[in-house]
Formats: sequence, structure tokens, C-alpha cells
Amino acid sequence: MTLRELAKLLRWDVQSEGSGLDEAVRGGYCGDLLSHALASAKAGDVWITIQHHANVVAVVQVANLAGIVLACGVRAADGVVERAREAGVSVFSSPDSAFDLAGKVHRALSAETR
Repeated sequence: MTLRELAKLLRWDVQSEGSGLDEAVRGGYCGDLLSHALASAKAGDVWITIQHHANVVAVVQVANLAGIVLACGVRAADGVVERAREAGVSVFSSPDSAFDLAGKVHRALSAETR
């Protein structure tokens, strides 16, 4: 399933459309520690977090993640959105908790492989 399809299915609010919207999402990572995301998230994962500062864009780039979903209705600041657009990083927002988002992403990706 592509990032675009996943975002549409789960009704995420688009804050930045990155260059990888039509790439396959391979999994997900849920966590708020940037260093742990760098060490543990896998390329192609969508990152679920409440961190909304500019450093999240760099983490996505370095770890080659599919994009970021900000949980709990958190929205990225305008400067972060602009930086994400310049870097080609997709940023979404959802009113769902990180727990609920992780479950929804897992179900959506698992259903596709059946």
C-alpha cells in the first residue's frame, strides 16, 4: 500500500506532500525519542509521533522513512511544514492517539498482504 493510499484510507490531514507519496509503506514505527527512531525505525516505515519540531524532518531523511504522522491532533509549525516541503518529506496529522494509529496502520498493511 502506498503512503498516499494509507493516508486516504485512514483520513489523515495532509500538512506536506512529500516526494514518496506513491512509494510502498513497509511498516510503522511509533515513538517520540528521535534517537530511538533513528536506531529502530526501518526504511519505508511511517513514523507515528507527537514530536513536531524541525528535527523530525531530518530523522525521516536519514532513516529513509515513508513519512510522519503526528498523533493526538498535533500539527507541525509552519516552519516545519516548509522545511518538510523543501526536503520532500510527507507530514500528516491525525486526531487519533499514537496507540490507535499504530493499530490502524498495522491492520491496513496486514489486510493488504492477505
